[in-house]
Amino acid sequence: MDLPGGVLIEIGIFSTRWNVVVGGQLFSKSLRGLTVYKMQLYGLEGLLTSVALLILPFIILMVLIKIRPPWPDAEAHLEHTPAKTA
Repeated sequence: MDLPGGVLIEIGIFSTRWNVVVGGQLFSKSLRGLTVYKMQLYGLEGLLTSVALLILPFIILMVLIKIRPPWPDAEAHLEHTPAKTA
């Protein structure tokens, strides 16, 4: 199963931010004050909020495609196709 390029880009961005931001908060330059990060399930910085923010652009895209599709209507395309004669 191949993942679409957009999903792989999102995973790469999330991984980089996780490594830089959370890693930078956990390790100080002097390696003193090492803390432990526990991701919450709820809340402003929780897992559910993160998942919702990752899914939101796809929901908006789906709504916009329903309102104004970016491709011609299939039935209208069939009406303009010349009929084949035998």
